[in-house]
Amino acid sequence: MPDLEPIMQLHIRMHMQDIDCTKFKTDLFCSPMLPDADFTAKGLAKPRKDKLSFVSLRVARKESKDKLNYTGNTIEGEREIQIDTISGLKYSKTLIEAKPNEALLLKLKNIDAMPHNLVIIQPGSAKKVGEASFKMISDPKAGEKNYAPDLNEVLHIIPVIEPGKSHALHFRTPSKPRDYPYICTFPGHWMAMQGILRVK
Repeated sequence: MPDLEPIMQLHIRMHMQDIDCTKFKTDLFCSPMLPDADFTAKGLAKPRKDKLSFVSLRVARKESKDKLNYTGNTIEGEREIQIDTISGLKYSKTLIEAKPNEALLLKLKNIDAMPHNLVIIQPGSAKKVGEASFKMISDPKAGEKNYAPDLNEVLHIIPVIEPGKSHALHFRTPSKPRDYPYICTFPGHWMAMQGILRVK
């Protein structure tokens, strides 16, 4: 099969339990191809750089040299917070406390081996947004949309970032004091990767 495109795609469904004994299911897609070099073997066609594959359409997004590593504009007096994505489908910080309408600079650094994002959403909407993001796996433009569903419940998005990369979000917290969840909407991650932006 000389025209077989040498890409690697795995879909793994795992039944897991975190350190607090909370059970959850998660799905992993395509992570074995990142960040390794292209696989080659006798009988396989060489990887084609001139076209998008199934994986790059849905996961990797076509990267631009001019792509910004921040979203929004600097706000005077903003407070900086850094969150790392860590192994085990976790954020290093799962609680952020802030004042209503406070200016924040939220930096997400991906030190894990697979892509992640961070999406701040309305209270009580984690399941709705998470399930909608999972359905995006069949959308050829899901990568361009950063697996963030077009829903009113979505407030702010740090886009999907690859391992070793980081992205900063300049924004103001909501004016209403409440607990606003943030989740990773990369397919299958939302049930495990969650945190709270507590506005009080």
